[in-house]
Amino acid sequence: MRSDETRLPFDRLAFDANAAIDSLRPERPFPYPLQAARQLFMPLFVLAELRVGVARSRRREENAAAVDNLCQRSRLLIPDAETIDFCVRVRRDVERVRTAPRTIEKQEGFGHDLWIAALPHFVSNIRCRC
Repeated sequence: MRSDETRLPFDRLAFDANAAIDSLRPERPFPYPLQAARQLFMPLFVLAELRVGVARSRRREENAAAVDNLCQRSRLLIPDAETIDFCVRVRRDVERVRTAPRTIEKQEGFGHDLWIAALPHFVSNIRCRC
């Protein structure tokens, strides 16, 4: 960290799949925001993306254990019907101004990005299952 950098304190932090993957890489230090947060929230779709990655990996057991460890440090965010409706509205709005991606991988990423866009609504209606 540079001397002129300010680290923001995060009491509660929801994270995306990229931050989760970074936190699981043994050659990297656990990202500061995740490390400093008192409470971590893992959106359901992030866990799904991590589990798909584990299923595709060569080191399944090692990666599954790392994902399980992160799950134990986090509370799982489960969307309710209102959140799903909000996400559908966000998707319709985005599709009015942007063409949906053509490849399956990019379509999946687009879907996950829409859930991230719904997170403010999601978190305000938080119903967690641990």
